[in-house]
Amino acid sequence: SVLLLSENLSRKDAPSIVRWIRKKEKSDGYRSKAQLLILVQRILSVDYHVYNDAEVDGFLPKPLEGSRLIPAIEKSVLEYQESMVMASKIEENPIPIKSEDTVATK
Repeated sequence: SVLLLSENLSRKDAPSIVRWIRKKEKSDGYRSKAQLLILVQRILSVDYHVYNDAEVDGFLPKPLEGSRLIPAIEKSVLEYQESMVMASKIEENPIPIKSEDTVATK
């Protein structure tokens, strides 16, 4: 599933909507998550930290040319699939943590 959201929405901001979707996916126990892409006016002026914290999968510049939509979605889906493969490998073979690797807090 792919969802395109505009960064400029009338009542809610896109990161809030993405956080709500991600929370709903987790609470409902979905094993795969939707690919959430944000349509932005100026790709260079985006506050990436806000979107990264919300778990956005990518950005597309406005106006969106039809010829760029499918490749952008394919790239996002491919990156997601690769991250899922890596996550499953980590689950199968977790990296052991040595006691000297932990930080003591006082």
